[in-house]
Amino acid sequence: MSKKLFILPALLGAFLLFATACGDSCDTTKCGNGTCLDGTCECDLGYEKDKDGNCTVATRDKFLGNYTVNETCSNSGTATPYPVGIIAGVNINEVKMNGVYGPVASGGFAKSVVATVSGNTLTIARQQPDGDNIYIVGSGTIVTTSTPVKINVSYTVTDETPGSPIVTNTCNTVTFTKN
Repeated sequence: MSKKLFILPALLGAFLLFATACGDSCDTTKCGNGTCLDGTCECDLGYEKDKDGNCTVATRDKFLGNYTVNETCSNSGTATPYPVGIIAGVNINEVKMNGVYGPVASGGFAKSVVATVSGNTLTIARQQPDGDNIYIVGSGTIVTTSTPVKINVSYTVTDETPGSPIVTNTCNTVTFTKN
C-alpha cells in the first residue's frame, strides 16, 4: 500500500482530535432564553441580557408598575394627572396598560390598551380597546436612568363613530412617572 493512503487518514484524525480538544466557546455559556453563537448569547424575542450576558430578563419587566400620567393633547388640552397600571401581557413581549387616556368618566378607556415592547421602546398598534369606535395608536420610550423611571409616550385617539365626523385627539406630550 502507498504511504499516501496512510497519511491522509492520519491527518484527518489529528484534525478532528485537535478541533474537539479546542472545544466550542458555547460549551460554557448558558444563555437562558436565547441561543449561543460564537460564545455570545443572542436573546429570544421578549428577552434581554442580564449583567452576566445571559438572556434571563424579560424586556417588558422594566415597564411594569403603577404610574402617574401627565398629558397634553391637541383637542382636550392638559389633563389632570391620573393613574395608569402596566401589567404583563399574554405574550412575553406585551404589556397591558390600564387607565390610559384618563378615567373612564372623562372618556378614558375602560379596558386595557395592549402594547408590545422591544428594548426600551413601547409600541401601541392601532386598536379599539373598548370594542367601540374609539381607536388608539402610538409609541413611547422608557427612561430607566431617571429617578423615578419615566415613559415618554405619544398617541392619537380617534373617534370614528359611523354617521359622525371623525374626531382626532393627538397627545404628543404624555409622561408616565413611576410611583
